[in-house]
Amino acid sequence: MGLEPAISAAQGVFAAKTRRRAALACLSFEEKVRVLIQLQRIASSVVAASGRVARTPWQIDNSENPSDRAPGRG
Repeated sequence: MGLEPAISAAQGVFAAKTRRRAALACLSFEEKVRVLIQLQRIASSVVAASGRVARTPWQIDNSENPSDRAPGRG
């Protein structure tokens, strides 16, 4: 028996991690920011649930139309 099952499982985890990182690297900048804001919201709710003061997640315009953005920002 030995360590083979554990090694095999670890190799599977590392392969999945590599695929996930490659997929995230292919995202557009805008999508990466959306993911970041989603993570900020999750972290903020966890911190608030623990009774501590949470930072406010970024508030960014969700407009898909570049003409709706402020000058110099798109």
